[in-house]
Amino acid sequence: MSLRQPEGWTVAFDRWPDLVTRGLAARGILGAAGAAEYERRPPKARKQWLLGRIAVQDAVRFRLWDDGHTDVYPIELSVRNDANGRPRVYPRAGHGYRECDVSLAHVAEVAVAIAGPCVPGGPPDAPGVGIDIAEITDCADSTLAIALTDAERRLLLESAAATGEDRRVWFARFWTAKEAAAKAEGTGLAGDPKRFTVVQATPAALTVAVAGRIYLVSHREISNPEDLPPRRYVVGWTWGPQPVNPTSRPEPVHPTGRPERPEPREGTSRAC
Repeated sequence: MSLRQPEGWTVAFDRWPDLVTRGLAARGILGAAGAAEYERRPPKARKQWLLGRIAVQDAVRFRLWDDGHTDVYPIELSVRNDANGRPRVYPRAGHGYRECDVSLAHVAEVAVAIAGPCVPGGPPDAPGVGIDIAEITDCADSTLAIALTDAERRLLLESAAATGEDRRVWFARFWTAKEAAAKAEGTGLAGDPKRFTVVQATPAALTVAVAGRIYLVSHREISNPEDLPPRRYVVGWTWGPQPVNPTSRPEPVHPTGRPERPEPREGTSRAC
């Protein structure tokens, strides 16, 4: 159901022709307990909730496949949220699967997710991976004033002018970078997006500072398939905090240890 992206995260689009088919998919993918939770969701929230579950289960499955566990099925993975709302994926016990830190996001007809290995013996609330998606859409100046500091607004306008890209695209990048870093922190924005400060921006990644930590948030555009409403999105993701090095600019790194080279843009939660 999900598509694994070259950078290591997954994306799932709404592919169900009707509500009955979607309900059957929920039972087949999530099992009886997961399907019951799906039915308890408000009807308008079920689609995005299911897409998020599918994307995050597949993100973990792909990570376990990399470990040599090629026979892992979605029904073997249960997804729950901790007290802070942070998603957790629990594999079926007794198979030697390692724990993964996960993050997910959804908007409109799409969900994205990311999974990275947990640090053995690390605290459960330690910073980890983070991902977000935002639709590229019009944003009022009042929205920018709430979401961004004065310095960030100047940086956004400078970035847009330097690249010749629409201000809407850059705002979606800034917003997903903040959200991804906030999810990696395990707190979410908590109503204070300015606490997560974008201090550097390039066409490949944004640097976000919070609580003495630095996150490199890569970004890429995607778009809906042709049979869905035409929408463009920005996906922003981070593999976790990086050490502060005043002599060099951090580089996005895939958890395999290879430098992450963003793919060419193809064409994003709605931020405005």
